Amino acid sequence: MHPPRFLLHIAGPVLLTALAILPPSATASTLMLDFGPTAVTGDDRIVSPYHTVIPTFTDTAWNQVQTSAITSGLLYSDGTAATGITVSVGRSSSLAWQTLTFAGAPSSIALGTNSNTGVFAGTSAGRDAINYGASTTTTTVVGVAVGGLAAGTYDIYIVGYNTNNTAASSVDMGFWALATSSTANLDTTTYLSSPQAASTNSVTGSWIEGSNYVKLSVTLAANQYMTIFSHGTTSDEMRGFLNSVQIVSTSSIPEPSTTAVLSGLGILVFASLVRRRPNRQDRS
Repeated sequence: MHPPRFLLHIAGPVLLTALAILPPSATASTLMLDFGPTAVTGDDRIVSPYHTVIPTFTDTAWNQVQTSAITSGLLYSDGTAATGITVSVGRSSSLAWQTLTFAGAPSSIALGTNSNTGVFAGTSAGRDAINYGASTTTTTVVGVAVGGLAAGTYDIYIVGYNTNNTAASSVDMGFWALATSSTANLDTTTYLSSPQAASTNSVTGSWIEGSNYVKLSVTLAANQYMTIFSHGTTSDEMRGFLNSVQIVSTSSIPEPSTTAVLSGLGILVFASLVRRRPNRQDRS
C-alpha cells in the first residue's frame, strides 16, 4: 500500500532539512602514533588504551615516530592515507628546560628492561619511547605537534612511561594537550605545575586510565596544531616520555543543539500529519 501523496509532500522537505543539519559521517578518523625504535607488529597492534576502551575498534595501522619530523606518508588507523597530516617532534631547549623546541631532536630508546610484561610485552606500542635527558633527575619535557588535523574536538589517549623502571616505583608522568598556532618554541612554565592529567605508571597487566595511560580532550580551530607534551613529576623520574598517542575525532557526535533541532522536526512532522489527516465527514 503506497503512502498518501500528502505524506510525501511533507516528508520530502523535512528529510532534506534533516540531512542538511546532520553532522558528517560517524566514522571518525583515528591517528595512532608509536614512539621509539621498535615497530608494533602482529597482535600487539591491538594492544592499546583505545582498543581496550572500544573493544569493537580493531584498526591496526600504527605510525612509527622517532627523532625526525614526518611530513608525509602517515596513515590513519584503518590504513588509509592521512593526507596533509604532519608530526613534528620536540624536546626541552638547551637554553631552558621549560621551553619545548621543535628545532632539536629527542632520543629514541628501546626501554623495557623491567616493565616488559602484560600490556608492555613484545612489540607493544607502550613499551619503548622518545625522551630527552641523560638521567632520571634531569628535568626535561618531550612532545609532538600534529598538524593538518581538521577543526573539531578530539580525544587523545597517551602512554608515557620509562619502562626501564619497575611499575609502582614512583615514576609518575604529567601530560598536556594544547591547541597551538605553530611549531614555534613553546614556553611550558605556566603549565608544568599543574598537569592536565597524570599517570602513576603502576600497572602492567591491563590498560587502566590514570594507572598507565591518560585521556585528554582538545578542540582545534582551522589550521591549528595539536601539541602534546609530557614531564616527569617525581624525583625518581623528571624526564618527559612519550610511548604512544592515539588521536580520535569526536566531532561526528551530534551537538545538543542538533539533537534538539531534529526532535523539533519530528514534532512538526507529527503535527502536520494530524492537521492533514482527513476526518470522517470528509470521507462521507
